[in-house]
Amino acid sequence: NQFNESNRAWDMWWLMRKTCPKNVRFMISTLNEENNTFANAKTSCPSAETLEVTSMSKEDLVEMVSTNLARYNKKLTTYDDRLLGNQMDILLTKSSSPLFLIAASEALRKFGIFEKVSEYIKSLPNTITELFSFLVDEWCVEYGKMFTEDVCGLIALSKD
Repeated sequence: NQFNESNRAWDMWWLMRKTCPKNVRFMISTLNEENNTFANAKTSCPSAETLEVTSMSKEDLVEMVSTNLARYNKKLTTYDDRLLGNQMDILLTKSSSPLFLIAASEALRKFGIFEKVSEYIKSLPNTITELFSFLVDEWCVEYGKMFTEDVCGLIALSKD
């Protein structure tokens, strides 16, 4: 739910109810519990169709990470290698969040020491917030703190 809290956007007052043309559709992606967005949308448009999106299966998560890494000719072990372990399982035990896994696989794509990939995966934090803090710290070392802070600040400003 990326609605801005200004102007009570979560209340869904802005959804066209009766004046909306029949060929116009709104797609809202939200968590059921978050800011009552789902309940407010259902109240605003009681006849709206809803589709629950469930968690991705382990097979889908493996495929997502593998496909992302394969674009750069990288891969993780998916079996218990006696030296490297099962790198995919190590990563998936960190989080099953697609955002987490894509961010982690992007970091892995840039990590260049093959023999230390398993250690690197183990060093990754277990939450999205902690992972992004970890990555920002890495970027500060790689690109410089001032540049990284400027880029992150510009991204934050560009949201609205």
